[in-house]
Amino acid sequence: MSKKLLKTATALTIMGGVLFSAESNSVKAESAPLQKANTIVFKDVPKGHWAYEAIHELAEQEIILGYGDGIFGFGDNVTREQVAALIYRVFDMEEQDEYENPYGDIDENSTSFIEEILALTEIGIFQGDENGNFRPKATLTRAEMAQVLTNAFDLQAKRSHNFNDVSANSWATNAISAVQTNGITMGIGEGKFGPSMKVTREQYAQFLHRAILHDMEQGQ
Repeated sequence: MSKKLLKTATALTIMGGVLFSAESNSVKAESAPLQKANTIVFKDVPKGHWAYEAIHELAEQEIILGYGDGIFGFGDNVTREQVAALIYRVFDMEEQDEYENPYGDIDENSTSFIEEILALTEIGIFQGDENGNFRPKATLTRAEMAQVLTNAFDLQAKRSHNFNDVSANSWATNAISAVQTNGITMGIGEGKFGPSMKVTREQYAQFLHRAILHDMEQGQ
């Protein structure tokens, strides 16, 4: 898969000046007034929380803006359409007049992120379910998170994972191996990955932050 990541010179400037915002389910965060870099402090993100640094470093670069009015959406689940919108902005992609739409549930009535979803589907980052649907409002699972980040950042598994709740024939086993062995996530404890567990916005910010730093360390 050929992808062109925006170039970076220093940590967390991988997106340059590109807005890589966190959207709500119903509206894009771009509808909220832009806040100046280095001034965003989300009032709903507890200081000292393990994702605090990742969230605010991304926010300082205008990568994550939240819902507006100083609200990040801490504790909310992250949806598949939100993740598509986020990943889309990582890439220096040229807009196309139209995209092939393989999904039965993606149209202007179901999502505000048609272009983002279809563009990422076209380059293999996303694919539909067994019924040919994308499920834009569905919450991202940890297994899906592993697959999306593996696809987006070309993560290569260094060895097989050692989680006791992911079978060898799971559809996501290679991606889960990749995110574990590249330090994106170490699991949920007691030797478990939690593949069906839902991903919250703060969790996704942490995973994304680690994936960006890993990508930079690899010199891509």
